[in-house]
Amino acid sequence: MPIRFRVVACTALLGGLLTMTGCSGDDASDGPQPTPSATARESVQSTLPSFESTCSDEIGDNVLQDADLKTVSMRNDGTLLHVVFELASPLSESDLPSSTFQIISYGLDGYGGYILGAKFMNGTSAIYAFDNESASQQNLDNGYVFADGTVSVRFPIADLQNYQDGISWYAALSVDGEDSDLCGEPMGTSNDVVF
Repeated sequence: MPIRFRVVACTALLGGLLTMTGCSGDDASDGPQPTPSATARESVQSTLPSFESTCSDEIGDNVLQDADLKTVSMRNDGTLLHVVFELASPLSESDLPSSTFQIISYGLDGYGGYILGAKFMNGTSAIYAFDNESASQQNLDNGYVFADGTVSVRFPIADLQNYQDGISWYAALSVDGEDSDLCGEPMGTSNDVVF
């Protein structure tokens, strides 16, 4: 398990890194501007096999009222990774105006990994892929839907090319900068996808 500690420690530092790249706060224009969008990466075909993985979470185990994950699913269609966060309540973006939905992922060996996220900040949003290995963030404009208790986001599969044998992942939801709920366990194996 000490191998995976390195990745979990990186995710704990993510909050500070996102603040430095301008992805938090009330005004998205505060601080240094992140790297440009990577829309062109959508057309890159994946060398990863198609896969689908779903995490189910216990209802009522959340810290903050209403911010309760029910299920989180990922599906690779060969070009895009489709991620769907389903909440226990039929909330919309205006109900959680300062929230972050994330997939924290790493290779089965505990190395590499990405944090794929959707951050909503009082009417603005940021969709991003943070590379744990290089400590770099790519802001994306692939779009999202946040309605009726569901957040659907797409990420270029090119961002997952460092995975060799599989992916270990879990999901996290925070509201107003406070952790509210997890789906899956950090350093757990329940959400492993073996290629």
